[in-house]
Amino acid sequence: MKTEVSRPLATLWQALSEVPGWPDAPARVRLRRLWPLVLPLAGCLILAVWSGLIREPHRNGVRAAHAGLLTLEEETEVLRQTLSEQTATELTAAANAARALLLESPAVLQERLQAFIGDARAAGWNATFQIYAQADDGPSAEGDAPFILTPARVHLEPREGNADRYTSLVATLARLAALPGRIEITRVSVRADQPGVPVVDVNLRAACRVPPRP
Repeated sequence: MKTEVSRPLATLWQALSEVPGWPDAPARVRLRRLWPLVLPLAGCLILAVWSGLIREPHRNGVRAAHAGLLTLEEETEVLRQTLSEQTATELTAAANAARALLLESPAVLQERLQAFIGDARAAGWNATFQIYAQADDGPSAEGDAPFILTPARVHLEPREGNADRYTSLVATLARLAALPGRIEITRVSVRADQPGVPVVDVNLRAACRVPPRP
């Protein structure tokens, strides 16, 4: 068995260290002949050992530590491939426009409803309003939502001398719906406690910016 293993090795040695024109060259000369081949092989072996034992474990550790960033980079690349620059610009512009509609705070909603009272009086209606706490089912300021929903109620009663009550009511509700900012009417209730004298309750909600955390 030993002879079978050593014979191929001896043949390989003779082939690699062959000195042209000197078949019986001594081992010292043959080793000198092998140096140009041995040095690159030794360098490759050292590089492979360093890469397998040092470089790759370090790279794997860094990759594991920044797995979240790698995932984000992959998602960004997917978005870059699926969305054109024009589409991304349009989406950004739409997001900025929607963000600009947010009220700075519920106090701004109070100011705008207070101004609406004058418009309602001019249209022949007395108006009062009440602003409630943040909606329980809306986005929370403690979460990641960019806004909170602030509900309110507007109470309308016709003024004395308002002969065209229903037509003026439609105009008044249109003014309420046209208030600047992201204010949505969610419910309108009309009841007649006295014949021909409608009483209107309007529920609405406003999207306000999340207040800064202390």
